[in-house]
Amino acid sequence: LVTHGVRIERRLADSETRHDVVRLIDFDDPTRNDFVAINQFTVEQDNKTRRPDVVLFVNGLPLALFELKVTGQESATLRGAWNQLRTYAKQIPALLAYPAVQVISTGQQARMGALGGAFEHYAPWKTIDGASLAPAATPELEVLVRGVFAPEVFLDLVRNFVVFTDERVGLVKRVAKYHQFHAVNKAVAETVAAVDRGDGRAGVVWHTQGSGKSLEMLFYVSKILRHTALANP
Repeated sequence: LVTHGVRIERRLADSETRHDVVRLIDFDDPTRNDFVAINQFTVEQDNKTRRPDVVLFVNGLPLALFELKVTGQESATLRGAWNQLRTYAKQIPALLAYPAVQVISTGQQARMGALGGAFEHYAPWKTIDGASLAPAATPELEVLVRGVFAPEVFLDLVRNFVVFTDERVGLVKRVAKYHQFHAVNKAVAETVAAVDRGDGRAGVVWHTQGSGKSLEMLFYVSKILRHTALANP
């Protein structure tokens, strides 16, 4: 519904029925969307009240959730923040149905993943510009926020880099890591350039074992299918 829109039926003045698609997000022009970050957003469900630390809204849809821990407290660890997300999922599932990504952080360290992902699948985002790794001294949270949540980057991530896989435990949500995101976007750009040149030589993507190459190729194929310059090859 977020990526493809919501199909609606409406009746015109002459009683004719028309079917339209309501686009919840303008992915082509990020400036036409409303971006809001709310601290301590209150959610009530089934007599439970919870206040996630930061919720990011796009056009009123809560598409990202931050759980932050204060250094010095016993539970001020990444795993403590991840455990808190699991508590939210049980107690306020109405909110947790929406986010494309979730971030856990201790202020210095920061990891990003998808709802239901195991703790070890939450990973740092190591680049801001996609061209080079951020300096080691830069706090991970700063790199993640600047590297992921620029509007055009975040909307690209939501639209093209979130997938669901059917596992033995049920439906599992997955989100790209930084190397997959930027490799795919570079590969798409090279593919478009190769088509424009007419030689079809887009280049080679090198993968290492365990880098998520199957998902990376899925992201790539899905994105070139949508690319207007390639007219669904």
